[in-house]
Amino acid sequence: MKILNQLKNEEEEGNVRRQREMMTIMMACLSCCRMANIHPVLPLAREVSKVFSPSRQHLLKQEEDKKNCVLCRETITQKIANASAKGDDVKEESGLNKDDVARALAEMSGLAADMLDDDDYDQLSPFVESNKDDEEKEKGPIIEIGSDLCKVAGTDCCHFAHEKCLELLQEQDCQDCPRCHDLSSRLHYTEDRTVLCQEVDNIVTDKSGYTTTSKIDAALKWVNEVPPSDKMIVMSFFKGSLDLLEGKLTDMGYECCRYDGDISKEKRAKDLKRFKTKTNCRVLLASVQSGGVGLNIIEANHMLFLDRWFNPQVHDQAESRM
Repeated sequence: MKILNQLKNEEEEGNVRRQREMMTIMMACLSCCRMANIHPVLPLAREVSKVFSPSRQHLLKQEEDKKNCVLCRETITQKIANASAKGDDVKEESGLNKDDVARALAEMSGLAADMLDDDDYDQLSPFVESNKDDEEKEKGPIIEIGSDLCKVAGTDCCHFAHEKCLELLQEQDCQDCPRCHDLSSRLHYTEDRTVLCQEVDNIVTDKSGYTTTSKIDAALKWVNEVPPSDKMIVMSFFKGSLDLLEGKLTDMGYECCRYDGDISKEKRAKDLKRFKTKTNCRVLLASVQSGGVGLNIIEANHMLFLDRWFNPQVHDQAESRM
């Protein structure tokens, strides 16, 4: 509501740049909602989802963020708790200042690959970088969190924090890395659901696998109902959701191919050729951004969308690829 109110104010004042910033933040929030509708762990947590993808595990190092302190930024679960605690006390007329915008853009920047074109994000990046608070310098250098607090210490995707932030955390007798705790709580968000990929160890928790969701269960059921001689395409706007599905489908004995922006065009072409020519390779997991343009497939006759975009024409274009 803050963003919508601020967007309305900027429209009245005719500030196009601020309107663009507000729209970007709002789209990032909506993207988080859409990802969480597939699985709660997906928003800003590719470092977890890649663990379950046999074809993407070797890219886990790319998710390591050495420039940002995990202790300075609120976690997803903290944001939800804070918003719920405020309730009706939030004033409708409250807006966002320039620092609020910069902070929100920085927090949502992890979604850029999934929700923005490259040109759009390039224009926003200077704004994010130029508005870092001076107090960042006072917190000292950013260092790796040790194994006494962090589950992922020494792995391919370590967590980092300001030196003084880390000292303050230890003074408070905190036993867990907030980032690990947040990811773990969203990975195993309920005890009454089935745990998938139990043979895969997590990097943020001692529990293996991840709890399923109704949407993932429905997708797996749909895959099982496709005739054995047919091939199928599963499309999503989020690569993290494809990671989770690939892990379970591989566990079920399905040979999968991936077609998304994680790898080069040459490697994508090889994977696509394998899907088209190999009989046993029956599932193509593709992102709508990569698979919805310039791709024609006649080998598959079943298609599933894990999520929908706000513009139905995007889906029509992706669906016409088959």
